Amino acid sequence: MGGTTPAHRPSVHSPTLLVVDDQPNSRELLGEYLSAAGYRVELAGDGMEALERLRRAVPSAVVLDLHMPRMDGWQLRAAMAADPRLRPVPVIVVSALHGASPPLGIAGFVPKPLDAKALLSLLARVCGAPGRARQRGAA
Repeated sequence: MGGTTPAHRPSVHSPTLLVVDDQPNSRELLGEYLSAAGYRVELAGDGMEALERLRRAVPSAVVLDLHMPRMDGWQLRAAMAADPRLRPVPVIVVSALHGASPPLGIAGFVPKPLDAKALLSLLARVCGAPGRARQRGAA
């Protein structure tokens, strides 16, 4: 990840993100970076775990790897699209699939190796900046 980590503490008004990645180091580092940037962060190791978490509490956005065991990112996105409560949650794909155009229903795509500044910019646009959670349905 490039760039410096902004020093913010997540507040109750900060958007909540669900980071889904089967690689523990990637998941933990990304979670720590986003938390330090001021987001509230939940972590999941694959699509099945993510779907369980999503059904308990709907986050502001999902940061999703594609290649995972049990349930991959495409399958998770399909399950979300089939659930009226989860359908509106923005999904940002973070993947090594360079040159792949984002599929329909994806709010954004950030290639690996991760450009952290690009991810933060995209997150601010789709779910609000830390400390200023975007209201559902707001422009």
